[in-house]
Amino acid sequence: TCCALLARLRSLAQAHSDSKWSRAWESKIPRILSGSGAVVLATWLPDPSATGGAPELTENNQEHIAAASAAVQNLLLAAEARGLRTYWATGGILKDKDVFGWLGIPANQILLGAIFMAPTELPHDMLETGSWREKRGEPSHWSVWIEPGQLAETLRD
Repeated sequence: TCCALLARLRSLAQAHSDSKWSRAWESKIPRILSGSGAVVLATWLPDPSATGGAPELTENNQEHIAAASAAVQNLLLAAEARGLRTYWATGGILKDKDVFGWLGIPANQILLGAIFMAPTELPHDMLETGSWREKRGEPSHWSVWIEPGQLAETLRD
């Protein structure tokens, strides 16, 4: 399916210069698709907007997004535990309504992320990495590890 999707994107890009398809063909999505064994398009279903416009960030919709995100995290952990390389991307052209139509995804759903899975046999230097990988710095700059008992001790003080 990744190869079929890649072929369709290439065909549309060649047929329609200076279009969303040609711009998508110049993005990283084709490179990621070509190196993936699978891609999961994780979507969420918003409650209809009261105004009929874009979904509102209601408490219920926040819950939908959080639940879908937790499911994706479980998928990432399961894939990594089985030795697959994973990459969570916003999806670029994959969130387009035409792509949703090809793949049978209902138009009222919203793409949460495209989860690409690559076999471990793919050389590491051939992987397409995210733009934040180099910008985020060391884990100690954006995370805190709390040792067992440390939080309870801190809360007592």
